Amino acid sequence: MTFAPLPEAQKAAALREYEASRSGALASNFLEAGAFVKSRPEETIPGLQLFFLMTLPPDYPEAGATNRHGITFTAYINRPLSRGEVTLASAIRSTGRSSTPTT
Repeated sequence: MTFAPLPEAQKAAALREYEASRSGALASNFLEAGAFVKSRPEETIPGLQLFFLMTLPPDYPEAGATNRHGITFTAYINRPLSRGEVTLASAIRSTGRSSTPTT
């Protein structure tokens, strides 16, 4: 079950359980499975990393609050063909990011 949308009483109970016995919902790192895969048959080594999480993405200003249970399946490129930079536009989280792609 996704942790974020649980009622505050259940979150507090999960925290007490973890503090008492290092078990329960908060004992998980929430990353349930992962894999390295090839995106094309001719690749000699995998270029993608897959992740499966028993949670929805964390809350961030653009998406609004997560108020339902769910799962996340995502992939990351491990060997990008170009390089760039992603920085914070300011110290204020809601201002967003600034990116500079380069090759």
